[in-house]
Amino acid sequence: MRDYFSHCLDHPRLDPYVCFTPDSIPRGGGPWGDIPADRMVDDLTNDCDAYFLGGVDWRFFHGDGGGRPVVNLIQHVRHGDPSDERFAYLDRKAFRICVSPEVREAIAPRANGPFTLIKNGVPLDLFRNGENKAPRSVVICALKNPRLGLRLQAALRAEGLDAALIAQSVPRAEFAAMLRRSEVFVGLPNRTEGFYLPALEAMAAGCAVVCADAVGNRGFCFHDRTCLMPGFDDPAGHVKMVLSLAGDEFLRKRLRREASPIAVSHTMEAERDGFYRFLKENSIV
Repeated sequence: MRDYFSHCLDHPRLDPYVCFTPDSIPRGGGPWGDIPADRMVDDLTNDCDAYFLGGVDWRFFHGDGGGRPVVNLIQHVRHGDPSDERFAYLDRKAFRICVSPEVREAIAPRANGPFTLIKNGVPLDLFRNGENKAPRSVVICALKNPRLGLRLQAALRAEGLDAALIAQSVPRAEFAAMLRRSEVFVGLPNRTEGFYLPALEAMAAGCAVVCADAVGNRGFCFHDRTCLMPGFDDPAGHVKMVLSLAGDEFLRKRLRREASPIAVSHTMEAERDGFYRFLKENSIV
């Protein structure tokens, strides 16, 4: 959502504002910390010409927008799960952006209104290939599975690896710097994701990646080609694959060589251009 807000700011015909609802992060917090105060509002206004909604923003959006266009960013395959709250929102008319082919397929039978695929972009100025990788260094991204992350960190440190654990959110620039310094990245996604961007960011930063299948990462995570893919929630499998990468420079280089072109093709410029094209084709601007 923050990236799309930036795309709106950069568009010559758009004048965007962000609304913080009671369930949002604190006003101006997290990735929104650099947004000018006059760009923040506390309620959805009827004075706007179009609305841009995330997953559960429909809770706070009543009616149909008075005939104004509604753009809905769909970032998870769970929108297509009848047991999920988000499934019912697909009945609401909107122009929808899907971040992966898997998300598009998940919502296709239900979505009310046109939808298009715009793959997530990576800010390559931040997530660039690091030249000075620390030997036997590992970053474990465990925001979504801290229990497994702690277990892996202990096991890898016992094997003499320098294993850093991310169990709480860190600034994006700090996360990128950790990736640039590290040889191996371990991503612990949910069992299903819409995209799982951290694995792709790690590939762009020159890490050899270990990441289980999460559905939405199938466009860039290919076992023994761009990464190694243990079973979901399999501690022994994760440790085994990290150790194999730590001890095999040729394997690390081979995975990095295959992953890099895929990662660097997911640019923020391509995401922005796809969004602008989407707006024009649907006569939103």
